[in-house]
Amino acid sequence: MFKNVKVLFPCLIVLILLLLVLDIQAGYASIPWNELLSSLFAHGDETTRFLIVELRLPRVLASLLIGIGLSLSGCVLQGVSHNEMAEPGLLGINAGAGLMMALYLLLFQNQSPHFSFLLPLLAFAGAGLTFWIEYKLASNKKKLHPKRLLLMGVAISMAITSLTTILMLKMPDQQYAFVQSWIAGNIWGASWTSVLFLTVSMAVIFGLIAYKSRILNALALQEEVSIGIGVNVFKESRLFFVLAIILASLCASIGGG
Repeated sequence: MFKNVKVLFPCLIVLILLLLVLDIQAGYASIPWNELLSSLFAHGDETTRFLIVELRLPRVLASLLIGIGLSLSGCVLQGVSHNEMAEPGLLGINAGAGLMMALYLLLFQNQSPHFSFLLPLLAFAGAGLTFWIEYKLASNKKKLHPKRLLLMGVAISMAITSLTTILMLKMPDQQYAFVQSWIAGNIWGASWTSVLFLTVSMAVIFGLIAYKSRILNALALQEEVSIGIGVNVFKESRLFFVLAIILASLCASIGGG
């Protein structure tokens, strides 16, 4: 199996690079391949370079980082909760982030809805509060019930989505359009600032998860087995839940719900 991984991993890297180039090429304006390659290496027409380097490339890289972050967040949630269906969207984490975003725009309508470093904090606050409520309702005496967590997530997510819709109806057209686009998922406004922010933040969280990966593997076992090999299940589970929520919040602040 290890030999297969050594062959498969480089193939996947090559496939990702190929798809990135194809994604950059996709768009309303068709760009010849020679101009595309010239623009990527700081040559070529200024208009083409702006279209590729300033508009398309940040969007493509942001979408790649968001996909990586959400997949790792779901992997952590599944490992800790022992539930193969656990993921940020199903547990209402993204819905909580969207509610906080809508509430912020409703209260501060003069603020610009574009990316700022306040958006990840708002997303984390909404996602963290949502998951804290679900965790409290799904746990009993410091023990988490995975099936109950999933059901609570679905129910609370629907309630939050309804509340967000009510708030959106009270917004001006510009804020309404932004929140609606954000909830549906929108990476068209991605910039190099958001890409850099995602890269640095996710690199730190990835490092923490990789450092504690053995504990995550132990938590994926039965709780009695984890306790038997010396893992503080309650403490470590909370840490991984927080890391998963931060990851999902970072991705939601750039790519929406």
